[in-house]
Amino acid sequence: MEPDFAPEEDLTEMHRQLKELLRNEPGMSFEAPPKKDFSLAFFCDKNAQKRYQEKWKKWEEEFTEYEYQLMKAAMNIYRYMASTGAVAVTPIEPGSTSINEDLKEAFTRSLSRTDEKVKLLTSRNGKNIFMQDCVISSILQNERKKQLLGFDDGTAPLEGLSELLEGPEYENYINEEITKKNWDVIFNLSITLGRNRQMQLMGVGGDVSERLNQLVLRIRNLNRFALTADLDFNLQITENDKPDLKASGKIYTPDKVYVSLARNANGCKWTLHLFGPDYGTAKEEEYYIPMRVTDGTKSVKRNDDNWVNYSYSGPKDMLMHFPVFSIDFPDLSNRDSVTLEPVRYRPNENLTGYSPLLYTTDLVGFMNYVFVVASKLKSSPNKIMDLITEMQNTFFPLITLPAGLTPLEILQRKFLIMQQKQETEKKLAGVSYTPKAVILFDAPNNSSILIDNSVDTKHKDNEVEVTKGFIKIKVIHDPLKD
Repeated sequence: MEPDFAPEEDLTEMHRQLKELLRNEPGMSFEAPPKKDFSLAFFCDKNAQKRYQEKWKKWEEEFTEYEYQLMKAAMNIYRYMASTGAVAVTPIEPGSTSINEDLKEAFTRSLSRTDEKVKLLTSRNGKNIFMQDCVISSILQNERKKQLLGFDDGTAPLEGLSELLEGPEYENYINEEITKKNWDVIFNLSITLGRNRQMQLMGVGGDVSERLNQLVLRIRNLNRFALTADLDFNLQITENDKPDLKASGKIYTPDKVYVSLARNANGCKWTLHLFGPDYGTAKEEEYYIPMRVTDGTKSVKRNDDNWVNYSYSGPKDMLMHFPVFSIDFPDLSNRDSVTLEPVRYRPNENLTGYSPLLYTTDLVGFMNYVFVVASKLKSSPNKIMDLITEMQNTFFPLITLPAGLTPLEILQRKFLIMQQKQETEKKLAGVSYTPKAVILFDAPNNSSILIDNSVDTKHKDNEVEVTKGFIKIKVIHDPLKD
């Protein structure tokens, strides 16, 4: 009987290649998928992400390489016959199967083998949370391909996927990392929240969603650290290379300030923010750290070379704007840092009742020098020094009021001092800016002590010499109890 169609040379060669693939069917072995990392460092490392994606793609190609080549060979023949109108039913080799029979066998074998491999992959690696992305992707791709080709093996779509995700493996992993204090993983909450969202989209039932919600609450309670700060300074202002004024001060945090680790603005480093306030409704003062002055002395040299000492008698309670932290746990090439601004008095503090002749609110001006070298100010440092000299010449001769002044004369003298003080402060505000201090450190992962570092900003710049500018920041893990 004559064949319905005499295969052309191209079709003959394609058929031979298909038969070769069918004859040389390999075993069902395959390598395990690449492992995923859940740390923030991994998600922010473009090179690490690229390497992971390349490994995933390579593994995916090797996982179904034979099945893909078999399906591709069959599809090429199918398209060729469809485009040419060829219909071949006679075997190309005596005693062999026909093209149509081989096409059917190729489609069936490719799909059934892939299906079997995915089931093996799921049973072997499906519970491994580091490999689950690859496993889930393989399951979904296999289901999509079967639906497109109308392959029905009698199993329900995505069978076993719920069981795969409902297990406690992910929670066990996070709880294990909690015992290790692996902050770079634990507080990368987008992973836990994303997993919960993924299960919701896949319709995964059970109590797993509630368990993950409880895990998130535990992580939030865990994400609390106690911050303390200490400031201790000594400085002197010289005239003709001789000390003319000396000042010291000690300021510290009277209570623990609770903070939490969070991803910074670009999402790829850690920072610290206040644990308590609602950043949507908090008052401005809640963004500051309460500080307290515990000690301080100002010594003023009189014209007769005698020194007059004044203990600090200004407001005890002060505020420091919340520092700016930049933390990258695994990156040892770039040191972590915290940037601080000087303390200030509370906005509602009435400062008018403090005498400028004593050691009171001028503490803030002295502390500015602890936080920045005068030559780094935005405007000319000479202007600032001139203004400080002006304040000295204006106020210091009036420290001791002459005897015999009437009450009215005393009031007039104090009023004059206050006017001059306010005018000079306006001038000073026009030539200065908010100084800052930076403390460098290496925040250790897997440690209860996040920061325990200090800096001494001692320096001499023109007429100002900071002999001690000690600034210390300490941050220790102090979680809420479950």
